[in-house]
Amino acid sequence: MLVCVCPAGAAVGGLGLQGLGFQGLGQGLGQGLGLGIGQGGLDPSLRGPSFVLEPPARLEFSNSTGAWLDCTATGSPPPSITWVTGDGARVTDVGAVRRAEANGTLVLLPFPAAAYRQDVHSATYRCVASNAVGAITSRESAVVTQAYAVEASSEEVARGCTAVLRCSPPSFVRDLVRVVSWVQEPASYIYPSEDSGECEGERNQRFK
Repeated sequence: MLVCVCPAGAAVGGLGLQGLGFQGLGQGLGQGLGLGIGQGGLDPSLRGPSFVLEPPARLEFSNSTGAWLDCTATGSPPPSITWVTGDGARVTDVGAVRRAEANGTLVLLPFPAAAYRQDVHSATYRCVASNAVGAITSRESAVVTQAYAVEASSEEVARGCTAVLRCSPPSFVRDLVRVVSWVQEPASYIYPSEDSGECEGERNQRFK
């Protein structure tokens, strides 16, 4: 049995989540109590942010469709929404690839294969809601490109003739992945030639 192998991290998207964090004024009460604390004591008009809608833990998408992450929160004064990456860096717009909307939605636009960026399309994002009382951070959302399976063609040839097998990724990732090797069970690896990209095995079998 022959199995074709493609490298991990091809262009298709996903997200992951972590626990909630709260910081800022009113640390002893936390946003769960919804109380604002100023120098003069409790201010009933202030309320820390709390999430109404958080991004999913994982998001898969294809480069032809793009995707978006929604995040909304309530509080007094109304909280602002920003996005950060897994390492805490603030998310900014990236040309025609990624855009942070004013309503709190993070948009990953459809993109051609040549525009794939691992730091954008296979990354972890978190939503941050903040106001004068404090800030809360959503769970992590892992964005990954759409899951896919690669299949090898099945060919019938006469005994003694050359068999050419082809590895066929799905059309939506065909421009984004390449075949790096074949595996002939139990553990025989066949690598493509540098010139043609085909793999040559025993008995003059060729694979690509």
